[in-house]
Amino acid sequence: MLPDVQKLQDERYSISQQLIQSLDDGSMPVADAETIFNDNAKKIVSEFWELSDYLIMKWADGYCNFDCGDEPRHVGYDDCWLEAIMN
Repeated sequence: MLPDVQKLQDERYSISQQLIQSLDDGSMPVADAETIFNDNAKKIVSEFWELSDYLIMKWADGYCNFDCGDEPRHVGYDDCWLEAIMN
């Protein structure tokens, strides 16, 4: 899952940095800048909620179900996790 999370983190970080740079000259009214930053924050929250749904479907039941090759593949659970739930 980590690569999927990091991909979205990197994308949103890059977009946010570009946004900051575009507003860095101080010529925009504060209220407008506040709206832009709030919209960006809402977009980030929304995309991470969508990511959580995507991850649950992609990695359900110990399988990589899509975006991982031609067909679903079993990735299993590590021994530590299996031991914890069996006891």
